[in-house]
This record gives sequence, C-alpha cells and structure tokens, in this order.
Amino acid sequence: MNLSVESVPIITPRVPSVRPPVPAEPPGPDASRAYPVREGVLAMPAVFALEHGGELRDARLAWRLVGAAGAPVVCALGGISANREVCLASDPRNGWWSEIVGAGGALDTDEYQVLGFDYLGGSGDSTGPEPGAAGPTAERRVFPSISSYDQAEALARLLDHLGLASLAAIAGGSYGGMVGLAFAERYPERVARLIVIGAPDRSHPLATAWRSVQRRIVSLAAACGQAQEGLKIARALAMTTYRS
Repeated sequence: MNLSVESVPIITPRVPSVRPPVPAEPPGPDASRAYPVREGVLAMPAVFALEHGGELRDARLAWRLVGAAGAPVVCALGGISANREVCLASDPRNGWWSEIVGAGGALDTDEYQVLGFDYLGGSGDSTGPEPGAAGPTAERRVFPSISSYDQAEALARLLDHLGLASLAAIAGGSYGGMVGLAFAERYPERVARLIVIGAPDRSHPLATAWRSVQRRIVSLAAACGQAQEGLKIARALAMTTYRS
C-alpha cells in the first residue's frame, strides 16, 4: 500500500505552555538593622547672599547623616517637600526614601553614609518663612526667593562644617536633582558622581509661570482663612502640570 505524503496526518504534539517565573522583588532595606546617626543644625554665615538678590541673616540649616562611620558620603535630595529624614533608624520604613535607603538597601547604609538636609525656605527646621507669612500682612515680611543654586551653596557650607572635602555622589529627584546639578556645576571637584531623576537643569518659563499661579492661590487662600484649601488646589494644579 502506497501512501502519499499528503495522506499522512501530521500530528503536532501539544506542549503545555510554561509561564516564565515572576522575578522576585528586590529586597528592600532591612528594618531590623540599626545604623549610626548624627544630626544637628548648622549656623550659616551672619549674611548669606542669595542668587536672585536679597539675603538671609543668621540662617540655620538642619542636617542628618546616617550610615557606617567613616564610609563614603552620598547626599540624597528629594522634591520640595522632602527633608533631612531620608531614612529613620528608629523606624526605617518612614523615611521619605525608605524603599531605597537603609541597611541592605540599594543605597546601603552599611557601605555609605547618607546625608540629608532640610531645604532653606522649606517647612523643616532650616530657616524658612515665618508662620503666617502668607497672611494679610505678608507684604511686610516677604521671604526672599531661594534658588537651587542657593541650596547648593548651603550644601557646600554644610560639607565644610562636616569636614568633608567631597561627596561620593549626589542622588537627587525632582527639585533635588536640580540642586544636584547646580552643585556639580559650581563644585565639580566636590562630587564624584551625579544621579539625577526627573529633573532639568533649570525650570521652563511655562513651569515658572504655573508656580507663580500656585503661590498666588496659596496666598489668597491664606488671606481668606482657607490656607489648607488653597494648598489642596495648588497641589492639584501641580499634579496636572508637572512633567518628568
């Protein structure tokens, strides 16, 4: 009996589909391991000149340094609402960058010391606007404009205070990335590496205009006794206009 090739059924074996294994999430910092912590408040020069004019008098800069003593120092800088508490020894999960920084983390405090500071003009323990400065009498006590270069100058003074000739790196996101770029421009010999996340070297004019509108919203709301509502509206405007 002759069979043509066409008459022979071709049976394709059914191979069960195999899903690739789901990679495990990289381990985060070990919350059970403590690390040395140093912190303080630096008294700035009696007169601290600002890039856009004006000055700060008797300014303070609150700082925090965590990690293995004597290890290379990395400065971690976040957005405008970030502060010096990058990670907390007492409760590591509550630092603003706790997913990244800590014992056993991507930025390992067993291998590096991590430096953070409260921005000038922010809401931390560094010098900032007086309480109520956005109220009806704000025109009599306007806080001067602080630029990323001013923050970079403050960081340079802080390194001098801590006896640090240079940093192993600056890791900065958003506004912190802008501060890192400003620092590297002015002091290239004082930072070995720069990690910039979602930040330009300067604000686009349209972004500057949007931020001006936000400040006016906050000032008007505070003058009307609705400061928190004003902040909510300004924040909503931020979330719809920020681009990284």
